Amino acid sequence: MSEHLVPAQQFMKQYNFTELELQFIRKKNKRAILMLEGCYFVNMKEVEAKFTSEEIFLSSI
Repeated sequence: MSEHLVPAQQFMKQYNFTELELQFIRKKNKRAILMLEGCYFVNMKEVEAKFTSEEIFLSSI
């Protein structure tokens, strides 16, 4: 599972996501955003399986 985890800050920078968009992802799928040892990680396996980028961006407007 750890090979699917990306630090949240890296994910946000790489995909140009805002914190609000990350909150939307977490609200829709609690397994998509994890906290380990005080840091947030994005579970890419969950994000890629459940969401399209259009769905995330349109829902956050």
